[in-house]
Amino acid sequence: MKLLTAIKQMDEIVKHLKKRSSEMEHTVDDISYIVEQTKLLLIKTAMDISQTRETSESNDSVLEIGLLTDHTYKHVTIISNKIKNLLMETNETSKILMETNELVYEELEDRSEARDLFNKIVDDMNTVHNNVVRMNEKNRDNINKLINSKQNLQQITLTFKDFSYEYISATIEMELTNSKSQANYNSEVKHKVKELLKRLDQLAKN
Repeated sequence: MKLLTAIKQMDEIVKHLKKRSSEMEHTVDDISYIVEQTKLLLIKTAMDISQTRETSESNDSVLEIGLLTDHTYKHVTIISNKIKNLLMETNETSKILMETNELVYEELEDRSEARDLFNKIVDDMNTVHNNVVRMNEKNRDNINKLINSKQNLQQITLTFKDFSYEYISATIEMELTNSKSQANYNSEVKHKVKELLKRLDQLAKN
């Protein structure tokens, strides 16, 4: 039966979308982790500047974080385009399923197995679509956080010698109290940036 064959083909399409959605979800989660770590490094650097006033070493840290922010933003933009494409595909597939729904029940009224398969396809498609919508929202949040980080980096650079603890707290809305020596801190920032950049490179290969 042509309709049954079409249903099985649709099942394969949905399975493929489901697989892509799952893989992309892991990527978005990894990007979210990197975004949060970037924000944390920025906050720690700002706090360190306010406490030590050692601007030369701190400037190196800011440049390192700026590099990480730029690379992360590039990856987030690429992911954003992929999510948009996937969302378009899921919307189109959902539309086809909705249009096919009534025909399936009329043609396969006495074929419970085929109808069960179609119902499963519809459920799977709804799950995929909802996941893609959530990913899209999460990725938008990542973009906004990165934009804020970029703005805060610019603000730090422009007002390097004028930071106070109160100003940083008000600007970045977070307080960290773990005080370290400038040399150790700068080394830690470079190590963390290197680790996160490596993680970004791995994501780019997937």
